[in-house]
Amino acid sequence: MWEPRDIQFCHVRHRLFIQIKDLMKQSGKRWNPLFILVPLRLGLRNFNIRYIPALKKCLSSRHCVGIMGGKPRHSLYFIGYQDKDLIGLDPHACRPTEDPMDLKTNLKTYHCTAPRKIPFTGIDPSLALGFYCETEEDLNNFFDFSVEHCGGPTPLYSIAD
Repeated sequence: MWEPRDIQFCHVRHRLFIQIKDLMKQSGKRWNPLFILVPLRLGLRNFNIRYIPALKKCLSSRHCVGIMGGKPRHSLYFIGYQDKDLIGLDPHACRPTEDPMDLKTNLKTYHCTAPRKIPFTGIDPSLALGFYCETEEDLNNFFDFSVEHCGGPTPLYSIAD
């Protein structure tokens, strides 16, 4: 299990392609875990259903940490899917600040107890995919996965040398 403090570099793409040399150069001589955010617009006004198979593949990747998205004026964090629906958590439950290292802190109150289902067709076309690569081998596996499953006739993004 990764901890946020393990991440020393975050790479956000603002184009439809990820350049391998950029990621490798940013990681430096010593490998550091890498968190990759890929912001996307998958439709003009409404979500384009042609992207559903590729999004399902992304969510099934072991490197995917979820999708940030939702509906207009209502953000959700999508962690999976079932049939034609995304399964999401609402990140907006407000809680008082507590020390998570304090053993008396009830961390269960910080978790969403009721995941929500929303049809793929009901989400806003603006979203961001999140991926985590703990090792350099994970990054290479992520590249291979992306080339195989996220390209095709309706690509989500592309990998470039």
